[in-house]
Amino acid sequence: MDRPLWQVTRSVYLAGPATEPQLAALRSTPGVSSAEAAGKRLAVTYDVRAVHYGALVALAGQSAGGWVTRIRTAWFGNLDRNLADTLQAKAGACCNQPPVKR
Repeated sequence: MDRPLWQVTRSVYLAGPATEPQLAALRSTPGVSSAEAAGKRLAVTYDVRAVHYGALVALAGQSAGGWVTRIRTAWFGNLDRNLADTLQAKAGACCNQPPVKR
């Protein structure tokens, strides 16, 4: 794997084809590396430490509505938050060994 752990690519499904203003808004967002349109789907690569999936869906505008989209947004938001928290965590104790006596 040649990309960093904090950089993920997710799909945002839209109600209609993506417009150039939507792509420009996504590409100018801090933390977004790329945003490519393929019909009604946007493939967005971004840094989970800077932006989360819910913000990308809001920036995309006319996202496909419905309960599936709400569940998907909540699920990817949770994954992004967990990954960002894991990346910021400090290392814990190693192998449950007692400290060395000096």
